[in-house]
Amino acid sequence: MISAPAQLVDPGALVYDDKRREQQSRYQDAVNRAGFLSDQEKKNWLMLGHSLTTEQLSMGERLLTKEGLRRLRTQQQLERIKPKER
Repeated sequence: MISAPAQLVDPGALVYDDKRREQQSRYQDAVNRAGFLSDQEKKNWLMLGHSLTTEQLSMGERLLTKEGLRRLRTQQQLERIKPKER
């Protein structure tokens, strides 16, 4: 579906409206907060974000957040069962 005149010339052109800018910013913040990613992986995720649609950016943000929370939960569980030093 073509939603902008620029897409008539270049169908790969994404529309950068306020909603897209907001979602792009949230996605970039999620990538930067992802402590489980190396610097190179963060760079790759940020580059990928420029080619994703607004819905895909939202899904990527959720994926990164869920993975971070899963790792945090696992770490907390391991801390609970870790033997205490005397």
